[in-house]
Amino acid sequence: RGWLQDARNDDGGFGTEPGGSSSSAMTGWAMLGLEAAGRNPVDLDGGGENPVSYLRANAEKVRSTGDIERTILALAGAGVSPREFGGRDLVSTLRARREGNGSFQGQVNLTAFGIFALRAAGADGSELSRSAAWIRRGQNGDGGWGYQPDQPSESDSTGAALQALAAAGGGGEASADGARYLGRSQSRDGGWALADSGPTNSQSTAWAIQGLLAAGRDPGSVTKAGDDPFEYLRARQAADGHYRYSASSDQTPVWVTSQVL
Repeated sequence: RGWLQDARNDDGGFGTEPGGSSSSAMTGWAMLGLEAAGRNPVDLDGGGENPVSYLRANAEKVRSTGDIERTILALAGAGVSPREFGGRDLVSTLRARREGNGSFQGQVNLTAFGIFALRAAGADGSELSRSAAWIRRGQNGDGGWGYQPDQPSESDSTGAALQALAAAGGGGEASADGARYLGRSQSRDGGWALADSGPTNSQSTAWAIQGLLAAGRDPGSVTKAGDDPFEYLRARQAADGHYRYSASSDQTPVWVTSQVL
C-alpha cells in the first residue's frame, strides 16, 4: 500500500508507472487497490489534490463502458456519489449501456464489472439477475469463461465471472464448475497464466484467487506441485512493496499492484 500511495502524482492522479502521466483509468485502478488495502483515496490530499479530485477534474474523459464501471466502483469505495460527479450521473449512463440480453457489449469482463458497479451503486439482485443469467449462459463446457461466449476459457474472465455471480446472489453449480476449472488450469508454480501459452503472472493469479473466494473455495488449499497462489504472489513482491507482473518482468505497473491488493 505504501508503494502505491507514493506513486501518486502531484495532480492527484496515477500513471501506468510511477512518474508517468496521470490517466483516469490508472487512477481508478489505484483507488480500488488502496481501498482494498484499507486506505481511502480522499485522504491522499498532499498539496490539495487527491485521486477523487483528479477524476472530478477529468470526468469528461471517463467515456468507455469499462471506464464508467471502474469509476463508479472507485467512487463508491471512497464514499463519493457517482450519481452527481463532474456534472454527470455515471450510474444512469451505465444502465443505458446495458443490452437487452443483460450483457455489456457482449463481453464477460465488462458484464461482470457492470454487475459490480451497479451493486455498489445500490442495485438489488432482481436488477442484476438478467446480467448474471447472461454470464451463466456464456460458461464453457470446461467450467471456465473466455472474454466472450464461445471463446477459450482463461483465468481472468473466469475469476471475474465467479465474482459477478456471487455479487448477483450466488452461482450454484456454475460457480463450483468455475472453481474446478481454475484448479485444473493452475500452473506448477502456484499461479495462473492468462492463456495456456502465456506466462504465469500476478494479475491472472489475483483474479483466480478472487474467483475462488467468490466460489467459496480457500485459495490457499488450491495447490500445484506443493505451491499455492499466495506463495506465488509473495515471490513476486519487490523489496519496495510493489508486485512484478511475472518472474521475468522488472516492470512496476501501478495496475498490477492495485489488482493484487
